[in-house]
Amino acid sequence: MQDWYGVMIEKIHNLTLTSRLSEALELTKTMMEQCLTTGAADVKAWFERYLTATYFYMGDYKNCVNTYEKSLSIPPEEQDWLMRHSIGAYAAKAYQITGQEEKVLPLLEMELARLKQLGLYEEYSIYYLFHAETLHSAELLKRYLGMPFDFSTADRYLSKAEEYAVLNRSTRDHFLFVKIWRLCAGLLEQPEKAGQSISEILALLEETTPFFQSLSYGRIANALDTLDQNPEQCKLFFKQCIQIGEKIGSFAYAPIAYGRLASIYLREKDQDAAKEYTRRFLELCCQFEHHYYLRFKPLFASVLKLAGELSITPDFTRKMLSYGGYTAERVYIHTLGSFYISPTYDKGSPVKIRTKKARELLAYLLEHRKGVTREQIYADLWENSEANVTNLFHTRRGEIRQAFESLGADNPFVYEKGVYRLNMDEIICDHDLFQQAVDEFRRQSTPTNAKRIVDCYTGRYLDDMEALWAESSRLECEDSFLEAADALLENYRNSGERARAIELLRRCMRLSYHGHRYKITKERRGINA
Repeated sequence: MQDWYGVMIEKIHNLTLTSRLSEALELTKTMMEQCLTTGAADVKAWFERYLTATYFYMGDYKNCVNTYEKSLSIPPEEQDWLMRHSIGAYAAKAYQITGQEEKVLPLLEMELARLKQLGLYEEYSIYYLFHAETLHSAELLKRYLGMPFDFSTADRYLSKAEEYAVLNRSTRDHFLFVKIWRLCAGLLEQPEKAGQSISEILALLEETTPFFQSLSYGRIANALDTLDQNPEQCKLFFKQCIQIGEKIGSFAYAPIAYGRLASIYLREKDQDAAKEYTRRFLELCCQFEHHYYLRFKPLFASVLKLAGELSITPDFTRKMLSYGGYTAERVYIHTLGSFYISPTYDKGSPVKIRTKKARELLAYLLEHRKGVTREQIYADLWENSEANVTNLFHTRRGEIRQAFESLGADNPFVYEKGVYRLNMDEIICDHDLFQQAVDEFRRQSTPTNAKRIVDCYTGRYLDDMEALWAESSRLECEDSFLEAADALLENYRNSGERARAIELLRRCMRLSYHGHRYKITKERRGINA
Protein backbone atom coordinates (compact mmCIF):
# COMPACT_ATOMS: atom_id res chain seq x y z
CA MET A 1 0.00 0.00 0.00
CA GLN A 2 2.87 2.40 0.68
CA ASP A 3 4.05 1.99 -2.93
CA TRP A 4 0.55 2.69 -4.17
CA TYR A 5 0.31 5.82 -2.07
CA GLY A 6 2.84 7.79 -4.14
CA VAL A 7 0.97 7.00 -7.36
CA MET A 8 -2.56 7.42 -6.06
CA ILE A 9 -1.99 10.58 -4.01
CA GLU A 10 -0.58 12.28 -7.10
CA LYS A 11 -3.75 11.37 -8.98
CA ILE A 12 -5.94 12.61 -6.11
CA HIS A 13 -3.86 15.80 -5.94
CA ASN A 14 -4.34 16.46 -9.66
CA LEU A 15 -8.08 15.74 -9.48
CA THR A 16 -8.40 18.22 -6.62
CA LEU A 17 -6.42 20.99 -8.30
CA THR A 18 -8.36 20.60 -11.57
CA SER A 19 -11.69 20.96 -9.72
CA ARG A 20 -12.77 17.33 -10.18
CA LEU A 21 -13.64 17.29 -6.52
CA SER A 22 -16.23 14.52 -6.32
CA GLU A 23 -13.81 12.19 -8.12
CA ALA A 24 -10.99 13.17 -5.75
CA LEU A 25 -13.19 12.56 -2.71
CA GLU A 26 -14.48 9.23 -3.99
CA LEU A 27 -11.00 7.96 -4.91
CA THR A 28 -9.58 9.00 -1.53
CA LYS A 29 -12.31 7.18 0.37
CA THR A 30 -11.86 4.10 -1.83
CA MET A 31 -8.14 4.03 -1.04
CA MET A 32 -8.87 4.47 2.67
CA GLU A 33 -11.19 1.46 2.57
CA GLN A 34 -8.55 -0.63 0.79
CA CYS A 35 -6.01 0.36 3.42
CA LEU A 36 -8.36 -0.83 6.15
CA THR A 37 -8.91 -4.11 4.33
CA THR A 38 -5.16 -4.77 4.13
CA GLY A 39 -4.45 -3.55 7.65
CA ALA A 40 -2.40 -0.53 6.49
CA ALA A 41 -3.78 1.90 9.07
CA ASP A 42 -0.80 4.23 8.72
CA VAL A 43 -1.30 4.63 4.97
CA LYS A 44 -5.03 5.17 5.51
CA ALA A 45 -4.13 8.12 7.74
CA TRP A 46 -1.93 9.51 4.94
CA PHE A 47 -4.80 9.43 2.44
CA GLU A 48 -7.21 10.87 4.99
CA ARG A 49 -4.77 13.70 5.72
CA TYR A 50 -5.02 14.96 2.14
CA LEU A 51 -8.79 15.33 2.50
CA THR A 52 -7.86 18.61 4.22
CA ALA A 53 -7.08 20.03 0.77
CA THR A 54 -10.04 18.42 -0.97
CA TYR A 55 -12.50 19.64 1.65
CA PHE A 56 -11.00 23.12 1.38
CA TYR A 57 -11.65 23.29 -2.36
CA MET A 58 -15.16 21.97 -1.70
CA GLY A 59 -15.73 24.87 0.71
CA ASP A 60 -16.42 22.42 3.54
CA TYR A 61 -14.34 24.24 6.14
CA LYS A 62 -15.80 22.27 9.02
CA ASN A 63 -14.46 18.97 7.70
CA CYS A 64 -11.29 20.67 6.45
CA VAL A 65 -10.34 21.73 9.99
CA ASN A 66 -11.44 18.46 11.58
CA THR A 67 -9.43 16.39 9.10
CA TYR A 68 -6.34 18.54 9.54
CA GLU A 69 -6.47 18.25 13.33
CA LYS A 70 -6.87 14.49 13.05
CA SER A 71 -3.78 14.34 10.81
CA LEU A 72 -1.63 15.85 13.57
CA SER A 73 -1.44 12.40 15.16
CA ILE A 74 0.72 11.17 12.25
CA PRO A 75 4.36 10.74 13.45
CA PRO A 76 6.66 13.74 12.72
CA GLU A 77 9.02 11.81 10.41
CA GLU A 78 6.04 10.74 8.28
CA GLN A 79 4.70 14.29 8.32
CA ASP A 80 7.95 15.56 6.79
CA TRP A 81 7.74 13.05 3.95
CA LEU A 82 4.07 13.88 3.35
CA MET A 83 4.84 17.61 3.10
CA ARG A 84 5.40 17.13 -0.64
CA HIS A 85 1.64 17.53 -0.77
CA SER A 86 1.27 20.14 1.95
CA ILE A 87 -2.06 20.90 3.61
CA GLY A 88 -1.27 23.47 6.32
CA ALA A 89 -2.14 26.50 4.17
CA TYR A 90 -5.62 25.13 3.52
CA ALA A 91 -6.19 24.48 7.21
CA ALA A 92 -4.97 27.99 8.09
CA LYS A 93 -7.48 29.70 5.81
CA ALA A 94 -10.20 27.33 7.02
CA TYR A 95 -9.40 28.34 10.61
CA GLN A 96 -10.00 31.97 9.69
CA ILE A 97 -13.30 31.26 7.94
CA THR A 98 -14.59 29.11 10.82
CA GLY A 99 -13.87 31.95 13.25
CA GLN A 100 -10.67 30.60 14.82
CA GLU A 101 -8.50 33.50 13.69
CA GLU A 102 -5.94 33.13 16.48
CA LYS A 103 -4.67 29.89 14.91
CA VAL A 104 -4.07 31.23 11.40
CA LEU A 105 -0.75 33.10 11.36
CA PRO A 106 1.11 30.76 13.77
CA LEU A 107 0.19 27.80 11.54
CA LEU A 108 1.22 29.56 8.32
CA GLU A 109 4.56 30.62 9.80
CA MET A 110 5.27 27.16 11.23
CA GLU A 111 4.44 25.38 7.97
CA LEU A 112 6.49 27.79 5.86
CA ALA A 113 9.49 27.24 8.14
CA ARG A 114 9.12 23.46 7.64
CA LEU A 115 8.96 23.88 3.87
CA LYS A 116 12.18 25.91 3.92
CA GLN A 117 13.86 23.33 6.13
CA LEU A 118 12.84 20.53 3.75
CA GLY A 119 13.69 22.54 0.63
CA LEU A 120 10.17 22.20 -0.84
CA TYR A 121 10.18 25.50 -2.71
CA GLU A 122 7.47 24.41 -5.16
CA GLU A 123 4.95 24.66 -2.30
CA TYR A 124 5.85 28.26 -1.45
CA SER A 125 3.32 29.94 -3.74
CA ILE A 126 0.26 28.45 -2.05
CA TYR A 127 1.52 29.50 1.39
CA TYR A 128 2.33 33.04 0.32
CA LEU A 129 -1.02 33.26 -1.47
CA PHE A 130 -2.97 32.17 1.60
CA HIS A 131 -0.86 34.40 3.84
CA ALA A 132 -1.79 37.33 1.60
CA GLU A 133 -5.44 36.24 1.53
CA THR A 134 -5.80 35.94 5.32
CA LEU A 135 -4.09 39.28 5.95
CA HIS A 136 -6.14 40.97 3.23
CA SER A 137 -9.39 39.59 4.71
CA ALA A 138 -8.45 40.88 8.16
CA GLU A 139 -7.67 44.38 6.84
CA LEU A 140 -10.80 44.36 4.68
CA LEU A 141 -12.88 43.65 7.77
CA LYS A 142 -11.31 46.67 9.48
CA ARG A 143 -12.16 48.79 6.45
CA TYR A 144 -15.82 47.73 6.46
CA LEU A 145 -16.07 48.36 10.20
CA GLY A 146 -14.63 51.87 9.84
CA MET A 147 -11.30 51.08 11.53
CA PRO A 148 -7.77 51.98 10.32
CA PHE A 149 -6.52 49.47 7.75
CA ASP A 150 -3.36 48.78 5.77
CA PHE A 151 -3.06 46.33 2.86
CA SER A 152 0.69 46.79 2.36
CA THR A 153 1.78 43.62 4.20
CA ALA A 154 -0.81 41.54 2.34
CA ASP A 155 0.42 43.03 -0.94
CA ARG A 156 4.01 41.99 -0.14
CA TYR A 157 2.96 38.39 0.40
CA LEU A 158 0.91 38.55 -2.80
CA SER A 159 4.02 39.60 -4.72
CA LYS A 160 5.95 36.67 -3.20
CA ALA A 161 3.16 34.30 -4.22
CA GLU A 162 3.37 35.63 -7.77
CA GLU A 163 7.17 35.28 -7.78
CA TYR A 164 7.08 31.58 -6.86
CA ALA A 165 3.94 30.73 -8.85
CA VAL A 166 5.65 31.39 -12.20
CA LEU A 167 8.40 28.84 -11.42
CA ASN A 168 6.17 25.76 -11.67
CA ARG A 169 3.60 24.59 -14.21
CA SER A 170 1.55 23.07 -11.38
CA THR A 171 1.07 26.48 -9.76
CA ARG A 172 0.00 28.34 -12.91
CA ASP A 173 -3.50 28.81 -11.47
CA HIS A 174 -1.95 30.62 -8.50
CA PHE A 175 -0.24 33.02 -10.92
CA LEU A 176 -3.46 33.65 -12.85
CA PHE A 177 -5.40 34.20 -9.64
CA VAL A 178 -2.87 36.80 -8.46
CA LYS A 179 -3.38 38.68 -11.74
CA ILE A 180 -7.16 38.47 -11.33
CA TRP A 181 -6.82 39.63 -7.70
CA ARG A 182 -4.90 42.72 -8.81
CA LEU A 183 -7.43 43.50 -11.55
CA CYS A 184 -10.31 43.21 -9.05
CA ALA A 185 -8.47 45.60 -6.73
CA GLY A 186 -8.05 47.92 -9.71
CA LEU A 187 -11.82 47.96 -10.17
CA LEU A 188 -12.17 49.69 -6.82
CA GLU A 189 -9.21 52.02 -7.35
CA GLN A 190 -10.15 53.06 -10.91
CA PRO A 191 -13.90 52.54 -11.31
CA GLU A 192 -13.89 54.53 -14.56
CA LYS A 193 -11.94 51.63 -16.13
CA ALA A 194 -14.28 48.93 -14.81
CA GLY A 195 -15.34 47.74 -18.25
CA GLN A 196 -11.76 47.25 -19.41
CA SER A 197 -10.71 45.51 -16.19
CA ILE A 198 -13.68 43.12 -16.31
CA SER A 199 -12.89 42.22 -19.92
CA GLU A 200 -9.30 41.38 -18.96
CA ILE A 201 -10.47 39.27 -16.01
CA LEU A 202 -12.96 37.33 -18.13
CA ALA A 203 -10.23 36.58 -20.67
CA LEU A 204 -7.99 35.19 -17.91
CA LEU A 205 -10.82 33.06 -16.53
CA GLU A 206 -10.87 31.01 -19.74
CA GLU A 207 -7.41 29.71 -18.82
CA THR A 208 -8.05 28.73 -15.21
CA THR A 209 -9.97 26.00 -13.36
CA PRO A 210 -13.68 26.17 -12.37
CA PHE A 211 -12.73 26.65 -8.69
CA PHE A 212 -10.84 29.85 -9.44
CA GLN A 213 -13.51 30.89 -11.96
CA SER A 214 -16.18 30.70 -9.25
CA LEU A 215 -13.99 32.62 -6.82
CA SER A 216 -13.18 35.29 -9.40
CA TYR A 217 -16.78 35.87 -10.47
CA GLY A 218 -17.58 36.43 -6.81
CA ARG A 219 -14.79 38.99 -6.46
CA ILE A 220 -15.86 40.89 -9.59
CA ALA A 221 -19.45 41.00 -8.36
CA ASN A 222 -18.29 42.17 -4.95
CA ALA A 223 -16.38 45.06 -6.54
CA LEU A 224 -19.37 46.07 -8.69
CA ASP A 225 -21.69 45.98 -5.69
CA THR A 226 -19.26 48.04 -3.62
CA LEU A 227 -19.07 50.62 -6.43
CA ASP A 228 -22.86 50.48 -6.93
CA GLN A 229 -22.23 49.94 -10.64
CA ASN A 230 -24.24 47.88 -13.11
CA PRO A 231 -26.48 46.02 -10.62
CA GLU A 232 -27.79 43.56 -13.22
CA GLN A 233 -24.27 42.51 -14.21
CA CYS A 234 -23.37 42.31 -10.52
CA LYS A 235 -26.25 39.89 -9.86
CA LEU A 236 -25.34 37.89 -12.97
CA PHE A 237 -21.74 37.47 -11.78
CA PHE A 238 -22.82 36.39 -8.29
CA LYS A 239 -25.12 33.81 -9.88
CA GLN A 240 -22.33 32.58 -12.17
CA CYS A 241 -20.13 32.23 -9.09
CA ILE A 242 -22.80 30.05 -7.49
CA GLN A 243 -23.57 28.03 -10.62
CA ILE A 244 -19.93 27.20 -11.42
CA GLY A 245 -19.12 26.38 -7.81
CA GLU A 246 -22.13 24.14 -7.22
CA LYS A 247 -21.57 22.33 -10.52
CA ILE A 248 -18.17 21.09 -9.29
CA GLY A 249 -19.35 20.60 -5.71
CA SER A 250 -17.54 23.64 -4.33
CA PHE A 251 -19.12 26.00 -1.80
CA ALA A 252 -16.01 28.08 -1.18
CA TYR A 253 -17.62 31.35 -2.29
CA ALA A 254 -21.20 30.33 -3.14
CA PRO A 255 -22.59 30.90 0.40
CA ILE A 256 -21.25 34.47 0.41
CA ALA A 257 -22.70 35.04 -3.06
CA TYR A 258 -26.11 33.89 -1.82
CA GLY A 259 -25.81 36.35 1.08
CA ARG A 260 -24.80 39.25 -1.13
CA LEU A 261 -27.68 38.53 -3.50
CA ALA A 262 -30.06 38.45 -0.53
CA SER A 263 -28.81 41.90 0.46
CA ILE A 264 -29.26 43.21 -3.08
CA TYR A 265 -32.81 41.86 -3.32
CA LEU A 266 -33.64 43.48 0.02
CA ARG A 267 -32.50 46.83 -1.39
CA GLU A 268 -34.65 46.20 -4.45
CA LYS A 269 -37.68 45.38 -2.21
CA ASP A 270 -37.95 41.86 -3.68
CA GLN A 271 -38.96 40.17 -0.45
CA ASP A 272 -39.53 36.70 -1.90
CA ALA A 273 -36.12 36.51 -3.56
CA ALA A 274 -34.45 37.99 -0.47
CA LYS A 275 -36.07 35.34 1.73
CA GLU A 276 -35.06 32.50 -0.62
CA TYR A 277 -31.43 33.63 -0.88
CA THR A 278 -31.18 34.37 2.85
CA ARG A 279 -32.31 30.86 3.70
CA ARG A 280 -29.82 29.28 1.30
CA PHE A 281 -27.04 31.59 2.53
CA LEU A 282 -27.48 30.72 6.19
CA GLU A 283 -28.11 27.02 5.65
CA LEU A 284 -24.82 26.70 3.74
CA CYS A 285 -22.91 28.85 6.23
CA CYS A 286 -24.21 26.67 9.04
CA GLN A 287 -23.46 23.39 7.23
CA PHE A 288 -19.89 24.26 6.24
CA GLU A 289 -19.06 26.69 9.10
CA HIS A 290 -18.63 29.85 7.03
CA HIS A 291 -18.50 32.28 9.94
CA TYR A 292 -15.81 34.92 9.40
CA TYR A 293 -17.43 36.97 6.64
CA LEU A 294 -20.63 37.34 8.65
CA ARG A 295 -18.67 39.85 10.73
CA PHE A 296 -18.84 42.26 7.76
CA LYS A 297 -21.81 44.16 9.19
CA PRO A 298 -22.44 46.60 6.31
CA LEU A 299 -22.80 43.62 3.96
CA PHE A 300 -24.96 41.28 6.00
CA ALA A 301 -26.76 43.27 8.74
CA SER A 302 -29.98 43.56 6.73
CA VAL A 303 -29.84 39.86 5.79
CA LEU A 304 -29.42 38.70 9.39
CA LYS A 305 -32.20 41.09 10.43
CA LEU A 306 -34.52 39.46 7.89
CA ALA A 307 -33.46 36.02 9.15
CA GLY A 308 -34.33 37.04 12.69
CA GLU A 309 -37.74 38.39 11.67
CA LEU A 310 -38.65 35.26 9.70
CA SER A 311 -37.01 32.73 12.06
CA ILE A 312 -34.67 31.44 9.34
CA THR A 313 -32.12 29.05 10.90
CA PRO A 314 -32.91 30.71 14.26
CA ASP A 315 -30.24 29.02 16.39
CA PHE A 316 -27.45 29.65 13.88
CA THR A 317 -28.65 33.21 13.27
CA ARG A 318 -28.50 33.99 17.00
CA LYS A 319 -25.02 32.48 17.18
CA MET A 320 -23.78 34.60 14.25
CA LEU A 321 -25.36 37.77 15.60
CA SER A 322 -23.39 37.23 18.80
CA TYR A 323 -20.17 36.25 16.99
CA GLY A 324 -20.39 39.22 14.63
CA GLY A 325 -21.07 41.74 17.39
CA TYR A 326 -24.52 42.65 16.08
CA THR A 327 -27.30 44.00 18.24
CA ALA A 328 -29.55 40.96 18.39
CA GLU A 329 -33.32 41.32 18.11
CA ARG A 330 -34.48 39.35 21.14
CA VAL A 331 -38.07 40.48 21.74
CA TYR A 332 -41.01 39.89 19.42
CA ILE A 333 -44.09 42.06 20.08
CA HIS A 334 -47.41 40.75 18.79
CA THR A 335 -50.05 43.45 18.29
CA LEU A 336 -52.39 42.14 15.59
CA GLY A 337 -54.93 40.29 17.69
CA SER A 338 -53.94 39.80 21.32
CA PHE A 339 -51.00 41.82 22.63
CA TYR A 340 -48.01 39.95 24.04
CA ILE A 341 -44.23 39.69 23.90
CA SER A 342 -42.22 36.54 23.20
CA PRO A 343 -38.70 35.45 22.26
CA THR A 344 -37.98 36.10 18.57
CA TYR A 345 -37.03 32.46 18.03
CA ASP A 346 -40.35 31.18 19.46
CA LYS A 347 -43.00 33.74 18.56
CA GLY A 348 -45.87 31.59 19.74
CA SER A 349 -44.71 31.42 23.39
CA PRO A 350 -45.90 34.56 25.25
CA VAL A 351 -43.85 35.90 28.15
CA LYS A 352 -45.90 37.33 31.00
CA ILE A 353 -45.91 41.05 31.75
CA ARG A 354 -47.26 41.27 35.30
CA THR A 355 -50.12 43.78 34.93
CA LYS A 356 -52.54 44.91 32.23
CA LYS A 357 -51.47 48.52 32.69
CA ALA A 358 -47.81 47.63 32.06
CA ARG A 359 -48.88 45.91 28.83
CA GLU A 360 -50.83 49.01 27.85
CA LEU A 361 -47.87 51.28 28.63
CA LEU A 362 -45.64 49.18 26.37
CA ALA A 363 -48.24 49.22 23.59
CA TYR A 364 -48.68 52.99 24.02
CA LEU A 365 -44.97 53.68 23.58
CA LEU A 366 -44.87 51.29 20.64
CA GLU A 367 -47.60 53.41 19.05
CA HIS A 368 -45.70 56.65 19.76
CA ARG A 369 -42.27 55.78 18.33
CA LYS A 370 -40.93 59.34 18.30
CA GLY A 371 -41.52 59.70 22.02
CA VAL A 372 -44.05 61.29 24.34
CA THR A 373 -43.84 63.42 27.48
CA ARG A 374 -44.55 62.00 30.90
CA GLU A 375 -47.50 64.38 31.28
CA GLN A 376 -49.10 63.08 28.08
CA ILE A 377 -48.59 59.47 29.19
CA TYR A 378 -50.31 60.27 32.50
CA ALA A 379 -53.22 61.96 30.68
CA ASP A 380 -53.77 59.11 28.21
CA LEU A 381 -53.27 56.14 30.55
CA TRP A 382 -54.15 57.38 34.06
CA GLU A 383 -56.55 60.26 33.38
CA ASN A 384 -59.09 59.30 36.07
CA SER A 385 -56.71 57.72 38.57
CA GLU A 386 -56.69 59.07 42.13
CA ALA A 387 -53.51 57.16 43.03
CA ASN A 388 -49.94 58.47 42.89
CA VAL A 389 -49.56 58.31 39.10
CA THR A 390 -45.80 58.89 39.17
CA ASN A 391 -45.32 55.82 41.35
CA LEU A 392 -47.64 53.80 39.12
CA PHE A 393 -45.73 54.87 36.01
CA HIS A 394 -42.33 53.86 37.39
CA THR A 395 -43.68 50.58 38.77
CA ARG A 396 -45.11 49.63 35.37
CA ARG A 397 -41.84 50.59 33.70
CA GLY A 398 -40.08 48.19 36.06
CA GLU A 399 -42.46 45.37 35.15
CA ILE A 400 -41.72 45.88 31.45
CA ARG A 401 -37.97 46.00 32.11
CA GLN A 402 -38.14 42.70 34.02
CA ALA A 403 -40.05 41.02 31.19
CA PHE A 404 -37.46 42.20 28.65
CA GLU A 405 -34.56 41.10 30.83
CA SER A 406 -36.11 37.63 31.10
CA LEU A 407 -35.60 37.43 27.32
CA GLY A 408 -31.98 38.57 27.54
CA ALA A 409 -32.77 42.09 26.33
CA ASP A 410 -31.84 45.43 27.85
CA ASN A 411 -34.29 47.89 29.40
CA PRO A 412 -36.20 49.24 26.35
CA PHE A 413 -37.02 52.64 27.89
CA VAL A 414 -35.14 55.69 26.65
CA TYR A 415 -35.60 59.14 28.19
CA GLU A 416 -34.05 62.06 26.35
CA LYS A 417 -34.99 65.65 25.57
CA GLY A 418 -38.00 65.46 27.86
CA VAL A 419 -39.74 62.50 26.21
CA TYR A 420 -39.95 58.75 26.75
CA ARG A 421 -39.62 56.32 23.85
CA LEU A 422 -38.72 52.71 23.15
CA ASN A 423 -35.31 51.60 21.93
CA MET A 424 -36.31 49.32 19.04
CA ASP A 425 -32.84 47.82 18.46
CA GLU A 426 -33.74 44.53 20.15
CA ILE A 427 -37.40 44.49 19.14
CA ILE A 428 -39.29 42.99 16.21
CA CYS A 429 -42.96 43.94 15.90
CA ASP A 430 -45.61 42.24 13.76
CA HIS A 431 -47.20 45.63 13.04
CA ASP A 432 -43.95 46.77 11.40
CA LEU A 433 -43.88 43.64 9.23
CA PHE A 434 -47.51 44.26 8.30
CA GLN A 435 -46.77 47.87 7.38
CA GLN A 436 -43.80 46.79 5.23
CA ALA A 437 -46.16 44.47 3.35
CA VAL A 438 -48.65 47.33 2.92
CA ASP A 439 -45.96 49.65 1.55
CA GLU A 440 -44.84 46.98 -0.92
CA PHE A 441 -48.45 46.42 -2.06
CA ARG A 442 -48.90 50.17 -2.61
CA ARG A 443 -45.78 50.15 -4.80
CA GLN A 444 -46.78 47.02 -6.70
CA SER A 445 -50.35 45.72 -6.37
CA THR A 446 -49.69 42.07 -7.25
CA PRO A 447 -51.64 39.08 -5.85
CA THR A 448 -48.46 37.93 -4.11
CA ASN A 449 -48.09 41.25 -2.28
CA ALA A 450 -51.81 41.30 -1.44
CA LYS A 451 -51.55 37.82 0.06
CA ARG A 452 -48.60 38.90 2.19
CA ILE A 453 -50.79 41.58 3.80
CA VAL A 454 -53.61 39.10 4.36
CA ASP A 455 -51.21 36.58 5.91
CA CYS A 456 -49.67 39.23 8.20
CA TYR A 457 -53.04 40.45 9.44
CA THR A 458 -53.68 37.91 12.20
CA GLY A 459 -56.26 40.02 14.02
CA ARG A 460 -57.46 43.50 14.89
CA TYR A 461 -54.71 45.84 16.14
CA LEU A 462 -54.52 45.67 19.98
CA ASP A 463 -57.82 43.80 19.98
CA ASP A 464 -57.64 42.82 23.66
CA MET A 465 -57.13 46.42 24.83
CA GLU A 466 -59.64 49.25 24.96
CA ALA A 467 -56.83 51.69 24.04
CA LEU A 468 -58.84 54.53 22.51
CA TRP A 469 -55.56 56.25 21.65
CA ALA A 470 -54.92 53.41 19.12
CA GLU A 471 -58.25 53.62 17.27
CA SER A 472 -56.83 55.51 14.30
CA SER A 473 -54.14 52.87 13.78
CA ARG A 474 -56.74 50.10 14.15
CA LEU A 475 -58.85 51.53 11.35
CA GLU A 476 -55.82 52.10 9.12
CA CYS A 477 -54.77 48.46 9.55
CA GLU A 478 -58.28 47.23 8.76
CA ASP A 479 -58.52 49.46 5.69
CA SER A 480 -55.18 48.14 4.41
CA PHE A 481 -56.25 44.55 5.02
CA LEU A 482 -59.60 45.02 3.25
CA GLU A 483 -57.95 46.75 0.29
CA ALA A 484 -55.56 43.82 -0.13
CA ALA A 485 -58.36 41.32 0.46
CA ASP A 486 -60.43 42.89 -2.33
CA ALA A 487 -57.52 42.52 -4.75
CA LEU A 488 -56.93 38.95 -3.66
CA LEU A 489 -60.64 38.03 -3.90
CA GLU A 490 -60.70 39.29 -7.47
CA ASN A 491 -57.66 37.16 -8.25
CA TYR A 492 -59.27 34.09 -6.66
CA ARG A 493 -62.50 34.72 -8.57
CA ASN A 494 -60.66 35.02 -11.89
CA SER A 495 -58.63 31.86 -11.25
CA GLY A 496 -61.62 29.84 -10.00
CA GLU A 497 -60.21 29.27 -6.48
CA ARG A 498 -63.62 29.21 -4.81
CA ALA A 499 -62.61 27.64 -1.47
CA ARG A 500 -59.91 30.22 -0.85
CA ALA A 501 -62.25 33.03 -1.84
CA ILE A 502 -64.96 31.87 0.58
CA GLU A 503 -62.48 31.55 3.44
CA LEU A 504 -61.12 35.06 2.82
CA LEU A 505 -64.61 36.51 2.42
CA ARG A 506 -65.56 35.17 5.84
CA ARG A 507 -62.51 36.84 7.37
CA CYS A 508 -63.55 40.14 5.83
CA MET A 509 -67.13 39.83 7.09
CA ARG A 510 -65.89 39.35 10.65
CA LEU A 511 -64.55 42.93 10.50
CA SER A 512 -68.08 44.35 10.47
CA TYR A 513 -67.73 46.37 13.67
CA HIS A 514 -66.63 49.78 14.91
CA GLY A 515 -67.85 51.57 11.81
CA HIS A 516 -66.46 49.03 9.35
CA ARG A 517 -69.20 47.31 7.39
CA TYR A 518 -67.79 45.02 4.72
CA LYS A 519 -70.34 45.20 1.92
CA ILE A 520 -71.11 41.91 0.20
CA THR A 521 -71.59 43.17 -3.33
CA LYS A 522 -72.83 41.16 -6.26
CA GLU A 523 -69.29 40.95 -7.56
CA ARG A 524 -68.01 39.61 -4.25
CA ARG A 525 -70.77 37.02 -4.11
CA GLY A 526 -69.93 35.94 -7.64
CA ILE A 527 -66.79 34.18 -6.62
CA ASN A 528 -67.66 31.12 -8.67
CA ALA A 529 -68.69 33.07 -11.75
